[in-house]
Parts: sequence; structure tokens; C-alpha cells
Amino acid sequence: MKWNLDKGLFGGLALLAILLLGNATIGFLNLQQLRSDVASETHTQRVTTTVAMLLSLASDAEAGQRGFLISGEETYLQPYIAGQRALAAVVDTLRVLTIDAPEQRARIIELQRVLARRLQFLENGIVTYRMLGFDAVRRQILTNGGKVTMDTLRTQTAFILAGEREVLAVRRARATRSYQIALLADVVMFLLDVFLLVVFVRQLQSNLRSRDQGAAALAEQRELLRVTLQSIGDAVITTDTAGRVTFLNGVAESLTGWKQEHAFGQLIERVFVIVNESTRHTVESPIVRALRDRTIVGLANHTLLIRPDGTETHIDDSAAPICRDDGTVIGAVLVFRDIGARRAHEEQLRQHAVTLSETDRRKTEFLAMLSHELRNPLAPIVNTVQLLQMREATSDSIRSGAQVIGRQAAILTRLIDDLLDMSRITTGRIELRLQSVDFIALARQAVEVTGPQLVRRSQVFRLEVPDGLLLVRADSVRLIQCIGNLLQNASKYTAIGGSITLRVSRSLSHAVLTITDNGIGLAAKDLSRVFELFAQVDHPLDRDASGGLGIGLALVRRLMLLHDGTVEAQSDGLGCGSTFSLRLPFMVGLARALPIVVPPAESIRLHSILVVDDNQDSAFSLAILLQTLGHELMTATDGLEALAIIEQHRPDVVLLDIGLPKLNGYEVATRIRSQLWGADIRLIALTGWGQAEDRERSRAAGFDDHLVKPATVQNIIAVIEKLFQNADVAIET
Repeated sequence: MKWNLDKGLFGGLALLAILLLGNATIGFLNLQQLRSDVASETHTQRVTTTVAMLLSLASDAEAGQRGFLISGEETYLQPYIAGQRALAAVVDTLRVLTIDAPEQRARIIELQRVLARRLQFLENGIVTYRMLGFDAVRRQILTNGGKVTMDTLRTQTAFILAGEREVLAVRRARATRSYQIALLADVVMFLLDVFLLVVFVRQLQSNLRSRDQGAAALAEQRELLRVTLQSIGDAVITTDTAGRVTFLNGVAESLTGWKQEHAFGQLIERVFVIVNESTRHTVESPIVRALRDRTIVGLANHTLLIRPDGTETHIDDSAAPICRDDGTVIGAVLVFRDIGARRAHEEQLRQHAVTLSETDRRKTEFLAMLSHELRNPLAPIVNTVQLLQMREATSDSIRSGAQVIGRQAAILTRLIDDLLDMSRITTGRIELRLQSVDFIALARQAVEVTGPQLVRRSQVFRLEVPDGLLLVRADSVRLIQCIGNLLQNASKYTAIGGSITLRVSRSLSHAVLTITDNGIGLAAKDLSRVFELFAQVDHPLDRDASGGLGIGLALVRRLMLLHDGTVEAQSDGLGCGSTFSLRLPFMVGLARALPIVVPPAESIRLHSILVVDDNQDSAFSLAILLQTLGHELMTATDGLEALAIIEQHRPDVVLLDIGLPKLNGYEVATRIRSQLWGADIRLIALTGWGQAEDRERSRAAGFDDHLVKPATVQNIIAVIEKLFQNADVAIET
């Protein structure tokens, strides 16, 4: 608020300023004199201290010499040697301290001579002792020369101290006079100041009353502003132009952890500490930018506010400079709010979106796998049905065809049963019929069910069970299903001729069943994934058996949980085999279902055709169909075997599955086309993979056509004929 000053008030102010300046000048001169006096006192004290040090060092040197003379030990000379070195420096110091006092300089010179004689006397004693022994030194000491030199040294130092005291007395007298003059001047100036102050106060009274009225109005406005800022829901901090806090409302105190009285005057970077939530790097305060750039700083994203206790809060913030009407910046205001709840909700939505995306991905993979797995058994069934419908079918082919249909129908039934069981468990509609059963007997029954598959694959099986009964409370049908799934899973992923061991044992409170194989094993990352629904831990195009729907192991885990049991997988890595363990409070076990394989069939001749399919029933049935029509047939069950047969026999047509062990169909096709003779072979993909990208990939690998299982023999023959007709047209052209 501006004051209206009249001429009298202005003159009074000027005169008061002159008097104050005079007071300051006199005070400055007094201060200078005081400094001089203090320096004099200090100088005298230093001289006194230095002289005392000189006497102390001389005494130390004498004590060291006497210790040597008495004991003969050289170590006693250390104080003497150290004293000699230090005394020269002390004398130099005294010479510097008395450089401005001529009478003292003469005394210092005399002191140096006396000291030299004293040290020489001590040195002579040492030399005499070393040359003539202690008795000679004793006679030297009795001459009283040491006492004389020491007394002379003390006398000379006393002269120096007396001279220094005389100088100090003169300086103190001069300081006393200066002090009296300064005191008188201060009293006079004080009386003048009081007089002028009384006059000045009377002149100010009317102005002060006006100012008080304006201050009251301003205080009322400030209180209204403070209450307003305290009442709003956002946090507010204001600062001055240097970025120092001037105000925090209640919300800001709560969010920052700082109280108004503690934060006032602190730099904003200390009170308002923010970092980027992703990088954890410190973020520049928006107030600093607002003051620097004189602009409004918009809301920031992904910012964390760090309280002094280390707790963190997600915030949005913005800042703006506070300006007068003329544009002068007088501070800045920061507004921010806690968005933790909003960010938590956003994170929940993000996680939900990720879950939905993963669910959708798994659903898509499952549908593709379901299509593939259903087509695998359907292909040999369709082939066999067509064979049985031919008049040329023999009784042996009919009998073999019926066996094929039965096996593949069993696979379809098992796939559908697994799907239905998983659906019932997921929806809570499965009911266990719990009763007391012998865990060992159930394990033997599961082995009987799975035994034929083990025999077909020529696998060595060992059953190790304890004597007696091992009673558990379980649903016997479901428990056999779990153990059987585990056995089938072990057989599927163990090579032909491999070994599998089923062992039943007791722990303190559980029945334990372990199934160990020397098959392909599991990577560490897959040990827990194998129990997830629709999980496929091996690449679907490079496997030793059909991949399955990824339901079997998930079904076992769900059934085990319903029995209050557990299942786990262990493996030392790929190629090291696997161990699956079931544990029940005297309960159950776990595994997965597999397809069945049969040996390949014989061949006759028309076109020479190679059928390559890891499902031996599919390869066998299709070979019989084409053989019945007069073609010459060969079969292979993996990629490497197919390449060997093609290089040796150069068939006209290769019906090639994509999902093959050892070498998948795409790689087989690529290797065939890389050979000169490979251009004459008709390559037809016959697979359960039928998506557009699958067809595009087979075309890129060199296939002439792409058929999806199950394909009728008529379709296969039509494609073969079309390929040969196209080749004939190309040759004629």
C-alpha cells in the first residue's frame, strides 16, 4: 500500500538517515579500533605462548640428553633431536612476531645466541659421553655450565615478555581514550535520534491509521482466500519467485506429508518430490517450469508423489505463474490431486484386457487344435469306410478296417470325454463318489487299461508297489482315470523301446504315486504350464505323438484338487525324462490321453505314391485304399524316413502330413524342392491344419496342393490327376 508523504515527513526521514549514517560511521571506526585492540592482545598472547614453547622445548631437549647420559639408550635422544629442530622454527616465529618492535628485535638476537650456547653445551655432553663415558660427563656437569646457560636463557625470555607487556600497555591506553570519545559521540547521536524519532512518530500516526485500515481489509481478503483454498478438494501449494513454499492447503499437507509450518520457506523440490512411475527418475517440478517459462504447465501423466516416509501416491498436477496486473511474476501456484483409485481401476481394466486377450488367444489355439485332433482320427475312419464300400475289399482288409475304425473311434470318444469332464469340473457339475478304496489296486487297474499302448510301443514298464493295502477315500473311476492319463502321457512322450516306471509309496500322511519315464522331458519353464488348460509345451509341427487338446493334465489336476490332493511335474530338462507325482491324504494321481499307432501296410503298383503320416492308422488305411485302386504304395511315419524313401525310390506322388516328428512337412518339402530330381515329384499336403495361413505356408514351402483331413480317396485321386494333366499341358506347350 502506498503512503502519501508530505515534505516535512520526507525531510525528517532524510535527517534521520543522516544521523543514522553518522552513527554507523562512528560505530565502524570503533569497530576498527576494537579490532586493533584485539589484534594487540592476540599478538602479545602469541609472543607469550611462543616464548613458553621455546622454554618447554629447551627443557625437553635437556631431559632427553639427561635420559641418554643416565641410561645410555639412544632412544632417549629423540626429545633432544626433536627439540633442536623445533627451536630454530620457534626463534624464527618470534623474529616475525616482533618485526615491528626494534627493541624486541635486539632481544631476539641475543636470545638466539644464548639458545645456541645452551644447545652446544648439551651437544658437548653427548659427545663427551660417547667418547669418554659417564664420569667425564659428570665432571662436565659439575662445572655448573648447564645451569648458567639455562638461567641466561630464562632471563633473556623474561626481557622479551616484559618488552611485549610494555607495548601492550601503551596500546591499551590508546584504546581507552578512543572508547571514551566514541561513547560520548554515541550518547550525543542517541539523543538526537530520540528527538527526531519523536517528531517522526507524530508525523506517521495519521498515515499508520490509514495503513491499518487497509491492512485489515487486506487481511480479510487473505483469510477469505485461505478458507477458499482449504475448502477445495484439490491440493494447492503456492511459492514465491524463488520456488520457496508460502502456503499449503489441508489436502496438500495430507498428500505431501508436510505441515504448513514445516514446509514454509522450503524449496518446492524438497516438499513436492515427484518421479516417473516407469523409470523412477526424478521429474522436474511443474512450478519450476512455470516460473522459468512464465507459462501454464499442463497435467502430467504417470507421476508418483513421494512422501518423506517413502509412501507413494499417483497424482495429476499442473502449475501456473502468479502475476501482477503489469505482468510481473510474484510467485506460482501448483494444483494436484490423488488419482491412485483411478489408476488402480485403470490397471484392473488393463489386466482384465490382458486376461481377455490371453483367453481369446487360448480359445483360438484350442479351436485350431481341436479341429486338428478331431480330423486325425476321422481321416483313417473315412478311408476305411471307403475301403469297406469297395467290391474289391477282402475279408482281411475288412477285418483290419474294422480294427482301425474301432481304435480311432476310441480316440474320438476319449477326446470328447475329456472335454465333457473339464466342462463339468469348470461349471461345478461333476460329483465324486467317494469311498474307501485300495490305492494299489486302482494303480494296477490303470496299468491294465494302458498296457496295450505300452506293448504297441515296445516300452519297458516296471510296477513297484508295497505289500498290503493302502486305503484312501476316493472316487475309484476318477482315480483310475487320473493314473491312466499319466501313464498314457508318459508313453506318448517316451520313444519306442523306452522305459516307464510306476511306483506307489507311503509318506507320513499321504499316499504317493510317481510315474517316471526316460522320454523327451520338460523345460523348466513348462513344469507348471503343463497343468494349464489347453497347454501345449511342444511345437505342434515337430512332435513324437499327436499334441492332444492340452486337457488331460489339466483334468487330472482339477480332479486331484477335488480329492484334496496334489500333482506336480519334475524334469532335469529336455531329453532328460520326466516324473509326475500324485499325493493324497491317502489319495490320487495325474496324466493325459494319447492316440494309438499301428504298423504300416503293404503296397501294389499304379502311380508310385508315398504316404507320410505320423498317425500310422491314417497312413495304413489310406495306403490300402490307394493300393486297392492299383497304385504302388509306400508309407513313412516321420520326416527323415520320408526323405530316405524319396531319395531311394523317387515316387511320382508324395501325400505329406505337416505335423511330423524329427522333420516337419514344410522342411521335408523344402529339401525335396532343393534337389534336381525334386521338380518331378508331385507334393500334396494332407494335414489337419487348414487355415489360410497354413495353405499359404505350404505353397511357399513347395507343395503343389493342400488337402485337409479327412480327405476322400476320390478327392485325392482327382488332385493327383489334375496335377499330372497340368504337367502334360505344360510339356505340350
